[in-house]
Amino acid sequence: MKTKKPIVAISGCLVGEAIRYDGQHKRHPHVVHELSKVFEYFSFCPEVAMGLGIPRPTIRLMDKGGVTHLVDTKDSSIDHTKLAKKTFKTHTKGIEKASGIVLTRNSPSCGYDPVKVYNEKTGIPATKERGLWAAHLEKEFPLTPIIDSGRLYDDHLRETFRTQVLAHQEFSELPKEPKALVKFHEVYKYYLYQYGAVHVKKLGGICAGVTKTNFSQKYKDYGEYLFGTAFKKTITTKNRTNVAEHLAGYFKSNLEGGDKKYLHDNIKAFYNNKLSFESLIVLIGFLVKTYKQGYLKDQKIFSFYGKY
Repeated sequence: MKTKKPIVAISGCLVGEAIRYDGQHKRHPHVVHELSKVFEYFSFCPEVAMGLGIPRPTIRLMDKGGVTHLVDTKDSSIDHTKLAKKTFKTHTKGIEKASGIVLTRNSPSCGYDPVKVYNEKTGIPATKERGLWAAHLEKEFPLTPIIDSGRLYDDHLRETFRTQVLAHQEFSELPKEPKALVKFHEVYKYYLYQYGAVHVKKLGGICAGVTKTNFSQKYKDYGEYLFGTAFKKTITTKNRTNVAEHLAGYFKSNLEGGDKKYLHDNIKAFYNNKLSFESLIVLIGFLVKTYKQGYLKDQKIFSFYGKY
């Protein structure tokens, strides 16, 4: 049975909805052309939900006595903060089903990467922090992968988000039985190694000894560590090179000298930024199929980064 697409909650303007302050959209090319093949979108707009209208006066974040407020750009006495917080409490309906969240860059409400906060007295930017809606979503859904739309232009960050969303969906749909958690950890092993061996060891320790009696707690602990700690770390070239070396080790008795050198030359090329990680994984995946490497064939790192 084909797995359904994961749901991704997203700022509506990014999918082409004409709901911005100027009545326009902010259609994102990677959102509408590439990621739409993988995700099912659930769109929202907190400013429209607040009843600010389309079009509407622009708003911005302002520091008032050490507290961040959402105010009218031209007249800061028009304060939308209370309305925003009241709206946020009901506007999250539906987002709890999402395995990922994409938010509009530089928005005082949706900006996930820090946006400008203006000083009340001087009227000039003083600090930066997340938009009010973005901060609310992060608090409400701390284990859901979130990304700022500006970061989707970076191939590596976009792919990391895509794979984390797929992992989130699969984990949330796991059968509530011990063997399912153990199997999840097993097939995600080399994908997880990208974040560091210490996290694989920690997660392995969590699911070790899982039983029907302690499953609920083990599942909770595993999810909190995976999405709240491991996935918050940066995937590094060094870690990915270590992953490739580990995978290459499975073929040391299969490959002749020239083929073995070719494989390690490609790993070195990746390390030196002369070959993409996806291309390297496709190569190793070909070896998995060719030599019928049973343990590796189900590893998520291959289905996530390259078909074989």
